[in-house]
This record gives sequence, C-alpha cells and structure tokens, in this order.
Amino acid sequence: MAKKIKVSEEELKGVDKEENVYKKNYNLKFGLKLSFTFNIIFFIAILVVVSICNNRIQELNEYNDKLDLEISSLKKEDSLLKDLVGNNEFNYIKQKLNFFDENIVFEISGRGKYYYSYDCMQNIVDDTYTFLAYNKEQAQNLGLMKGNCKWKKS
Repeated sequence: MAKKIKVSEEELKGVDKEENVYKKNYNLKFGLKLSFTFNIIFFIAILVVVSICNNRIQELNEYNDKLDLEISSLKKEDSLLKDLVGNNEFNYIKQKLNFFDENIVFEISGRGKYYYSYDCMQNIVDDTYTFLAYNKEQAQNLGLMKGNCKWKKS
C-alpha cells in the first residue's frame, strides 16, 4: 500500500510559486520567439517595399533624363527659329514669297480658261502638266477667271 505523505500548506505554496515562475518563463520565451519572428517578417517586408520604391525611382529618373534631353533639344530649336525669324534675310524672303502668293497666278493646260494660286497648284493630282504664269491683272485681261482648287483626276 502506498504511503501517504503529509504536505504542509507552506510547501504547497512553494510548489505553486515554482510552477508560476516556470509558466512566466515559458510565456516570456514564447513571446520573445513570436516577437523575433514578427520582426524578421516585418524587416523582410520593409526590404521588399524599399526595393520596389528604388526601382520606381530609377525608372522615373531615367524618364526625367529623357525629358531633359528633349527639353534641351527643343530649346535649341526655339533659339534657332528665333534667330531665323529675327534675321533680315528671312524677312526679305518672307516678303518676296508673300508678294508671289498675292500677285502671281497660273494657267494650267487642259483646265479651261481659269487661273490658280500657287497653293492650288500643290493640290494637282495629275502626274504631269504644263502651265503659264501671269500676274493677276494680266490673267484677267486674257479672259481667265479664278478657278477653285477642287481637282479631279483626268
């Protein structure tokens, strides 16, 4: 038969205290392991986000460099055009072209008794044609009338 051992209440309290200390240590170790795991996962997530952001920043910097080159090229073109427009030779040529556009007309063979501006001549769809050039007054004195620019392939 088993012997009965008498345990005092004080001894029981001591056992309870040891068990509570063990439970507290276990919970602390488990909490630290969980916290460490969470920190590792959080750190990896941060690394992934930083990597994605760095890639996007690099793409945007490359695009920005491309735009800077385009802006530089457009500024050069703008400068050249401003120089050209301000150039006296350009203004002379422009005045001369305006004079021709306003005063010179063309009679096109095979198009009847009409005269046409140079702008209309650019719309001719025939491959070959012959023409005579007049000033407007001379064309009108020859009986030519102003033609429209609607061309039909003959």
